[in-house]
Amino acid sequence: MFYAIESIGRGELKPSRIILWIDEKDSRAPRPPELERLVARGLEILVTSNYGPHTKYYPYVKLHNRHEVAMVTADDDVIYPIDWLSRLDSAHRARPDVIRAMKARRVEMLGAGFAPYSTWNAVTSAEPSSLNLALGVSGVIYPPAFLDELNAADEAFRVVSPKADDIWLHAVAVRSGFLVAQVSAAPEGYPTVRGTFETSLMKTNVLDNQNDAQIQATYTAADIESLAKVSA
Repeated sequence: MFYAIESIGRGELKPSRIILWIDEKDSRAPRPPELERLVARGLEILVTSNYGPHTKYYPYVKLHNRHEVAMVTADDDVIYPIDWLSRLDSAHRARPDVIRAMKARRVEMLGAGFAPYSTWNAVTSAEPSSLNLALGVSGVIYPPAFLDELNAADEAFRVVSPKADDIWLHAVAVRSGFLVAQVSAAPEGYPTVRGTFETSLMKTNVLDNQNDAQIQATYTAADIESLAKVSA
C-alpha cells in the first residue's frame, strides 16, 4: 500500500486529498480500526492495479489529464515527523518549478555511463541539480507540470524500471528539464515500521545491486549525454 498526498500550493496548508492506494487483493481484507479512524477524518482509500512501487504516484497521475496542484508521495512503512508535510509544502512554495525531496542521492558518472549505484553518495546541499535523484522513502513533492510529464510518459516504466520508481522519476525529470533539490542541505532518513525491511525494495534494489540493471535499461544515450555535461 502507498500514500499519495495532494497538497495545495498556495494559502494555508490544507491537503485537498489524502489517498491510500491499495490493490484489489488488499481491498477485500478487513480494515483495522486505526485505518477506519483515518477514513473518518478524510482519508480516501482507492483501488488500483498493482504497479509495484510506482503505485504511490501513477494512479493519481492518471486521474487527471492536466494537473494544477502539487503532489506529495509517502510510503506506508515509514514513520514521518509531525512537521514533514508542512516543510515539503514550504519548500515547494519557495521553488515551485523544482522537485523537492527530503533525501536525495547524487548521480555519479563513469566514462560513457554510470558508476555503480552503490557509489552514488548522499546529497549534502539544498541546491537544485539534474544530478540529484530524489529518494521517495523520505518523501517528495512534485510540481503539477511534472505530473503532466509523467502522464505523457504513460507505463513505459513497466519495461525498463518496474521496481525502481526513483530511477524512472529521475529519468523523466532529466528529459523534461526538471531539477531536483533537497529541502535542506542534510539528507533526512526516518524510522521504518518494524518487520518491513526484509521485504523492502531497498534490500532488493540497493543491497542486492538490482538498481544497476534498471539504470542501464532506463536512461537513454541522450539522458546520459545531458547528465555528463552537468557532471563534467
